[in-house]
Amino acid sequence: LTSEMANSETSHLYFTLSNRPQMVDSLFTARPIEWRIPIGCDFSGFFVEVALGFIPALRPVIAELYLLQTRCPDSFLGLLPSEEAEAYLGSQVADADRSVAETAASIVIEHGNPCLMRKFERRPFHVVARVMSEGLLPQDQLQCAAQADSLWVPTRWHAKLFAGQGVPTHKLHIVPEVVDTRLFKPTPPVRVGVDNAGGVQASFTFLSVFKWERRKGWDVLLSAYWREFQRSEGTVLKLRTYKPSWEPGPDRIQDWLVGFARRQMKTAMSELPRVEVLPELSRSDLAATYSRSDAFVLPSRGEGWCLPCMEAMASALPIIVTNYSGPAAFINDENSFPLKMTSVDQYTLQAEPSTAHLRRQMRHVFSHPADAAAVGRRARADILERFSAERVAGHVLDELERITAATPDSRRG
Repeated sequence: LTSEMANSETSHLYFTLSNRPQMVDSLFTARPIEWRIPIGCDFSGFFVEVALGFIPALRPVIAELYLLQTRCPDSFLGLLPSEEAEAYLGSQVADADRSVAETAASIVIEHGNPCLMRKFERRPFHVVARVMSEGLLPQDQLQCAAQADSLWVPTRWHAKLFAGQGVPTHKLHIVPEVVDTRLFKPTPPVRVGVDNAGGVQASFTFLSVFKWERRKGWDVLLSAYWREFQRSEGTVLKLRTYKPSWEPGPDRIQDWLVGFARRQMKTAMSELPRVEVLPELSRSDLAATYSRSDAFVLPSRGEGWCLPCMEAMASALPIIVTNYSGPAAFINDENSFPLKMTSVDQYTLQAEPSTAHLRRQMRHVFSHPADAAAVGRRARADILERFSAERVAGHVLDELERITAATPDSRRG
């Protein structure tokens, strides 16, 4: 997705969709592409976005594509579908495997914190910083990002935010994330729902996928779920989560749940609607978990993008997510159940999702399964149209061709 920004008082961003067809049929041969992620192998957002998202989508349409990252162990690769593992192994190289001359002739994409960009011995043909955040960029990252020739951001929200911080508008280009619509897809339901006579539902699964930190709104989620439903209604909230190393408190998620139930609900977890913490899942198991669930919910206070939201939508799940920051780029009243906010912190730019509205939205998808399923089908249709591998690969190729066409001759070679 390419973008232009008008030089106006409001720094208005406008952009147009690529004119490429849905199926990409061209091959980019102008320059090698080095896409670097300075992180380890896990299912964090950056790794999934690049190694399991962009790389498999772009390998068939870029002649020379290198993923610069320390090689993942075989035990981790065994958690991936074979196609993703093969794409990773076919493109992964270490930083030292690319010579100074090879890097200098390449379009280099440095992903994540711009202060972790390499210090180049010779300037590459073009340096792209892939930057996103859940709010304003820290000043040190702004200064580091200024060293890049272009900044790829996932949404208009980011582009306007960073332009307001002083990033030159001509450097900002919108490149959305990709979701694997072949892996994440709906499967025929096998669960029992509410019958037409109003009978009691046998089971209903809410799913949430996130890392355990305050920004993700786990406290809002638990409060809304436990206050809205009765244990006798047969619901379960499944959490695929982990506590990152920087988050204080107990390491076991179960300890957090027990403590929250005791302090906030004044009762034991055994008296409340069920909550289940899922174990580590392979990618295929994660996809199956989406397809076996009834609804996805994430009352986040801020997202750079929200890939789990996209995975759930691709799986035709109705999603309930805060209508703010990254997700606002792809959710609407037709393809999701947007969650209202009560406020936005003027300093952190984190939103406060409405617990009362979350309760109503969760009750609605529970009580109106046919309506929720129709919204889920629309969600998948929108994902296929806008964010499939073929569609996003076409956007990236447009951007790469713009770079090679616009870069002055003095920078070539």
